[in-house]
Amino acid sequence: MICDASPNLSGNWSLDHARSVDLSYSALDVAKKLLIPGGNFVVKVFQGDLFKELLDEIKRNFVYVKSFTPKASRKQSAEIYVIAKKFINASIEKGQEYDIDILDIGEKGDGIAKIDDLVIFVKHGRISQHVRVRIREVHPNFAFADIIEPVKQ
Repeated sequence: MICDASPNLSGNWSLDHARSVDLSYSALDVAKKLLIPGGNFVVKVFQGDLFKELLDEIKRNFVYVKSFTPKASRKQSAEIYVIAKKFINASIEKGQEYDIDILDIGEKGDGIAKIDDLVIFVKHGRISQHVRVRIREVHPNFAFADIIEPVKQ
């Protein structure tokens, strides 16, 4: 999905920057509803004090994110493009903790569990274990987690 939209400019830099960032958040919301896992997103936004927060939000939803200013842009232009690849359509995030059941063992010996149809590879997991895990890394179709502690049933 590509969003090359720009707000109506008022001439007030702070207002124009805020409108640009708000428009980019709206585009991101649409992308999160329409993209399939692994999809890509590009959005144009004005640089400024609100940019980092927007960039961080995009990074929470994609595996690869980079800011880019085309050579064709005017030197005084504050426009920047954010290129985001491999949409993560997962209800989980890095750092979250879950109680899960290890269902199987993978080729490399990691335990395998599922959360909302997302495959979770659990280091040192054993079949039939009921454990609390912390998500270490999230990808479009799978995630990695570490065991925090066994869970009493």
